[in-house]
Amino acid sequence: MKKINMFLMVLFISLFCFVSTVEAANTVNNVKYVFCQDPNVLKAFRILGYFVFVAKILVPVILIIIGIKNLANAVLDSDDKASKSAVIDLIKKTLTAAFVFFIPSIVNAVFSLVNNYSKTEATFTNCGTCVTNVKSCNTLISRYK
Repeated sequence: MKKINMFLMVLFISLFCFVSTVEAANTVNNVKYVFCQDPNVLKAFRILGYFVFVAKILVPVILIIIGIKNLANAVLDSDDKASKSAVIDLIKKTLTAAFVFFIPSIVNAVFSLVNNYSKTEATFTNCGTCVTNVKSCNTLISRYK
């Protein structure tokens, strides 16, 4: 459990620390280039979107299954102390699972609080769509080909 929490924390922090800034739109050969309208960039974000989708589903399910297994073992052992700690552990894992499931929504909410986010959001909406909604990303990729 501690390894999973540590992994998730490192992943979450690395998303904010190691993301390089990219000039959203620049002129190349008198043609305006927009980063999130490049089909290859959108394909890369779509792959990231698949990972986010799988992690958003699998991590909570695995956490809850492990918590239920631990609770069942404690109940079958007929140990009151172990049962109480297993219930508390199951509650913690369920809350962690809910947090993992809602990470994309939490990140969007935090970014919406940033000054001038609406200007940035207009430029990077396609990239965010590919991470949070893979089906819509396929439509975007076909639009910008």
